[in-house]
Amino acid sequence: MALQWNAPEHAVRSSRMSVQLERDANILRGETHMANIARFILVKAAPDKASEIERLWKQDCGPLMRKVPGCLREELLRCVEAPGEFISVSEWTDQKAIDAYLASPEHQQIKNHTRGVTGMAATVKTYTVVAAA
Repeated sequence: MALQWNAPEHAVRSSRMSVQLERDANILRGETHMANIARFILVKAAPDKASEIERLWKQDCGPLMRKVPGCLREELLRCVEAPGEFISVSEWTDQKAIDAYLASPEHQQIKNHTRGVTGMAATVKTYTVVAAA
């Protein structure tokens, strides 16, 4: 069986590896805290939309966001108590990186992908670290 090269998938994996290497280096230096800025997107939809939201985030939105410079981590969490509720958690190097992302073609593509999901509401909030244990 011959291996096939998938350039976009390889680029996403390379980007993830770079982020992981950066995080590992930070841990070795004793820097185990979150980035200074975290962005949370609370997504609420009917429970029957959950699989569509998961697929959309795994295949389209998540990979687009993770490749943007300054995005250190991006994860989608599903609420145990409310099956149609999700939180997208992303860590960023700084506000400048978030602002650049919001003006990027990747952000526009994500908006285009999510517009197709009916009955979904999203709330976006950005937090800065004020204390770490």
